[in-house]
Amino acid sequence: MAERENIHDKALEFSPIHRIVTETDEEALLDELQKTCCAPEGYPVQWYTKERQGVLYLNPNKSRLAVAILQNFLDEYLKNHRGQMDYIHGEEALKNLAEKENAVGFLLPAMEKRELFPYVTESGTLPRKTFSMGHATEKRYYLEARQIR
Repeated sequence: MAERENIHDKALEFSPIHRIVTETDEEALLDELQKTCCAPEGYPVQWYTKERQGVLYLNPNKSRLAVAILQNFLDEYLKNHRGQMDYIHGEEALKNLAEKENAVGFLLPAMEKRELFPYVTESGTLPRKTFSMGHATEKRYYLEARQIR
């Protein structure tokens, strides 16, 4: 079974899926990200920890998508450093989780629909959990409805 949708329909929304890293050294992670992936002008990504928050500007020369830059960095970083990454729907949920000790949350911008096909043509597959079509609560109701018999 497949579902066909017009990607340009205004009712179809691309919602970002944010990243959080827990059980990590927040300062070391942010310092390394700043050193390896940032530029004075780039894609703005807000970050949150229990004590602080700020904005990093990811270098657009590394990828067309902020999520690709961040995902690639986190994958490599976590190979050699402690921490657990998770994918979070919703800004408030991310901020709440970032309130925990040794956690840093990254609030990603939404991918524009017009970026989808050029990115796939140029780079192949999208990074894991690039976007969600719809909001988390809508998906929750869909999954719960499937359980009703």
